[in-house]
This record gives sequence, structure tokens and C-alpha cells, in this order.
Amino acid sequence: MKDFIRTYKIVIGILLIVLILVVIRFLNGDHFKNGAEKNALAALLKSNIISRSQVKQIEPNATFIYLGSKAEGMEPENIETITMDSEEILNKQNLQLIQKIKGSIVLVSEDQTLSARIWMLLAQKGIDNLYILTDKEDIESFKYKFQPETVN
Repeated sequence: MKDFIRTYKIVIGILLIVLILVVIRFLNGDHFKNGAEKNALAALLKSNIISRSQVKQIEPNATFIYLGSKAEGMEPENIETITMDSEEILNKQNLQLIQKIKGSIVLVSEDQTLSARIWMLLAQKGIDNLYILTDKEDIESFKYKFQPETVN
């Protein structure tokens, strides 16, 4: 056994270094959790988009996250609000703050494409009950109550 270790000590050393690096990468915890398929389906069905009148239907304790600055007239009544720079949304402190939010999270931005990109990133990080605020009042996905098909 000693001859084997002596003969292959360089190979064993390299394998140990690679193993340690793999374990460190695995334990880092900064991985995307959900697959893109789940998020793409929500985006295609537009079930991730919500209007102002529908915010109260979703949940009374929703939290608005403003990406950038709050625009005038965008202030909701009796709803908690947080303002974050979109460039810093994936900072560890901001992610921890977002993960602590109980209830629905509504992303608000003057540029809805920015909200959509941030929605995709946060959804892949495993954050649920995440919506994009729109000015349109007629959203098809919320018109009808979902009723699953039954087999007779």
C-alpha cells in the first residue's frame, strides 16, 4: 500500500484538490433551484402578471418591491414596500431580505422588461408567490377561477 501511495502521490494529490473544490462549490448555496421549464410556463400563461386591482385578491399582505425608484402615483395603500436597485437584487443581503417576506411579492418598475428579467432570476432562486405589476386591468389568467379537470 505504501508503494502504491508513493507511486501515485501526485495523482492522489490532484484528485484530493479536485474533490475539495467540488465540495466547496456544492456547499456554496448560490445555485438556481427551479428549472427554466416551470418559469417559462408561468411566463407563457401570464400567471406571473398582476394588475393593481388584483393585488388584493391574491393576498392582503403583499409586498411591493420597487426596482429603482418609486414613481408618483404608484404608491399602494396599506401594502409594505421595499425599494432596491435592480443591479443589486442578487446581493446576499437583498436575497435574504426577499426570502424572509411572507406572502406575495409584487415587482414594480417603470420598465416591465426589467421586472420580467428580475422575476426570472428570483423565480430560479426558488422564491415563490412572485408577480410583475402591470397597468393593464384585463389579464386573462385571473378572469376565471382555476378548476382542475375531473375524470368521470
